[in-house]
Amino acid sequence: MRIFVFLFFTFTFCCSTLFSQEEGFEFVNPPMTIVVLGSSTAAGAGTWPIDNAWVNRFRCHVQAFNPENQVINLAKGGYNSYHLLPTGSETFRRSKIDTMRNMTKAMEFNPDGIIINLPSNDVSGGFSVKEQLDNFRTYQNYADSFGVELWITTTQARNFPRKRKRQLQANVKDSLQNLFPRNCIDFWNGFCDEEFRVLKEYDSGDGCHLNNEGHRILTDRVIESQAFCWELNETSFQRSTSIADQEELSPHMMKIGFLGNLEFDLTQADKSRIVKVVQENRVLNAVEVPSTNYD
Repeated sequence: MRIFVFLFFTFTFCCSTLFSQEEGFEFVNPPMTIVVLGSSTAAGAGTWPIDNAWVNRFRCHVQAFNPENQVINLAKGGYNSYHLLPTGSETFRRSKIDTMRNMTKAMEFNPDGIIINLPSNDVSGGFSVKEQLDNFRTYQNYADSFGVELWITTTQARNFPRKRKRQLQANVKDSLQNLFPRNCIDFWNGFCDEEFRVLKEYDSGDGCHLNNEGHRILTDRVIESQAFCWELNETSFQRSTSIADQEELSPHMMKIGFLGNLEFDLTQADKSRIVKVVQENRVLNAVEVPSTNYD
């Protein structure tokens, strides 16, 4: 017997199988925009060709959910945490805020999220751990005032001649992970030795920037952090254009009417289960469901 079912999704995860729009289907929710701020690593230094840079790799990942999703890269080599402060912030004459590449400019794109990647230029410039953290707190407060999700990457190892500066890099890394326990992406571990020098297999040749393989891992770290996972998955939702009289829905709310079936994976009933939403023999989405929700 055919049963017409409406599903409301109140939980989701980033599926390993990503979707592209096919003939006869349309995306349900609007695309999303992510802005990247930072310095040379985010700008792609150390990679060749530039498509190997972690931001460009991450853009491909984001657009695999929905080709209209955007990753806007405002990073520039040599920049430190003062360059990115919101327009009008106090800089204590450290560096001049770049109003074309800072938090205020990022908000002009009406982003769903922002990633900040500042590997080492603050320590190189002699800035203290405290003032770096103060600037990162400013980023967070500013993003919160707009209701925009903010993710931070840790510092990265750099072959400073003095051990003291290399240790400061590690100290800032630890401090950022403590300050942002839920939205800090690890760009440190696995890239350096016990003296906090960049491992040769990831060194592009200057003791500072990572090579193609390093950037590939950085991309994996961003994805594995599940940054913007919920929103990205929502942008992939599609429905058949053949369904008549589908009601209007608010952004990021999915309601699907379909003639089909639900498929349940019972292999891990004691942990979680996978529910597939199938319409016209097409899997629209796969959702990991805790057993309590499933029951």
